[in-house]
Amino acid sequence: MAFAVSLHRQYLGTSAAVGKLKQAFDILNRKGLLTPGSKGPFWNDLDDALRHISEGHFRTCWLTITGKEKLEELKEKSPEELRGFAIRILEEYASRAAIVKLQASLPAGKQDLVKEQHIMWNSDVLPYLNLTDAMKYGDVGRMEDLLPTLMFRFAGGKNPKYTVEVMELWQQLHREWPEDVRNFVREHCWLINRSGKPDGFLAIDLGQEQNIKDIKVTYRSLGPGARFEYLHDISPAIPALRTVQRHVEGEFKTLARGARHGTVSKEEDVKTLTKQYLANKLYITEAGRKPKASDEKMEDVITAGADNLERNNVIANWWKARCFPRSATEMW
Repeated sequence: MAFAVSLHRQYLGTSAAVGKLKQAFDILNRKGLLTPGSKGPFWNDLDDALRHISEGHFRTCWLTITGKEKLEELKEKSPEELRGFAIRILEEYASRAAIVKLQASLPAGKQDLVKEQHIMWNSDVLPYLNLTDAMKYGDVGRMEDLLPTLMFRFAGGKNPKYTVEVMELWQQLHREWPEDVRNFVREHCWLINRSGKPDGFLAIDLGQEQNIKDIKVTYRSLGPGARFEYLHDISPAIPALRTVQRHVEGEFKTLARGARHGTVSKEEDVKTLTKQYLANKLYITEAGRKPKASDEKMEDVITAGADNLERNNVIANWWKARCFPRSATEMW
């Protein structure tokens, strides 16, 4: 969730800035997403919105780079051609190298700052999509590979505590823990899977929050029998009760309390966004194009994070704080 909130803070923008989050929230009629929150469906709604908005951007990239009017026309292309287009999209529309290449192709004072902003968005949202997909399918190797990206983002996005947490984990995984401890942490401390399905993994803290909800709300003890002894007896049965409940709800289509929030129409959202992005030529180079207002220019959080780690002694201060001499004397 911290990654999603960081993207939200960086790219919220204004209602007039085409391609930014706030403008997309408005045209898609998404409510309650302007201010980050930790309660209710905010996280689920923001995740859906980020996925739909990013797909609108990448569909626009596909249509721009291939010169097609509809995505269906790409069926005519061979797998090799599609792979070539995908590589070009990454190199020209979704990487920091693409920004440098764009800047070098235009004279000083004639930079296309609008296109740069959207290339940066694509570059920043790809690790988020990669991370959430890796978590869903239990790919802890991909999760570990993304730790440096997370460190740069948190260091540049005003998340100092998360920055330290990532540095600690990285240090311990690669320099301090023995092999058996490293493997145990990767395999048992990041994700859980209660369904046994390949796409049934979720973060261990989210699973614990769901357990707490079931203990305190869904299967809470009521009446004169509500004693700690009863809570002790019922808690081990909650996973079975949860499974039976969802099976019955699925078979008889009863009113479900729901472990997941409702999803909105993805295809209509993506089509709406893609049409607008194409009309505004977000990925067509226009020399001298600038954001209409100063608050529409987004900060490069990744570059700022790399700068903070080096120039502001973030790594040096972290190391100093963890390595000062500690007394082993016991005072009674």
